[in-house]
Amino acid sequence: MDRLKQIELFVLIAELGSVSSAAERLAISNAAASRYLSALEGALGTRLVERTTRRLWVKEAGARFLHGARMMLLAYQEAEAAVAEVSVAPSGLLRVTSSLSFAMQHLAPTMLAFRQRYPALRIDVVVANRYPDFGGNQADSMCCTWLPGATWQARNTGRPEPTRHDDLYLGEHSL
Repeated sequence: MDRLKQIELFVLIAELGSVSSAAERLAISNAAASRYLSALEGALGTRLVERTTRRLWVKEAGARFLHGARMMLLAYQEAEAAVAEVSVAPSGLLRVTSSLSFAMQHLAPTMLAFRQRYPALRIDVVVANRYPDFGGNQADSMCCTWLPGATWQARNTGRPEPTRHDDLYLGEHSL
């Protein structure tokens, strides 16, 4: 069990007043919970709780550690939530350029639903019968019905890079 889970276990033990209740909450055995608590106490070099067959109490060192442990778990949960927001819902600016005919036929009919699905995403659509230079950072995506001399391909280079899509692809994979 990693240190974070050991700390989570300790906080639950302190809050519930029981190793077995904390173990049950984390879906681990009582023996495993005892080992994890011992490992945490070993890493800290002090006992955090005292136990008898009838009673469990948090020692002074445990009480001092408990406050920081709660704050750390809260910060971790907030950080996880922040990452989940970013990874689940696209946000920021999406710059799209399109030919007039493609925009009218394909983009316009789907734009409202797309905006409702991704409200945190700002979309800047440039409609023109010219094709931008992707090297100039003018657009993130280009939609068109024809591109002179283009070879239609997609590739993942691991870094942000424009991707071109053709009518056939967009027809099969609607926005």
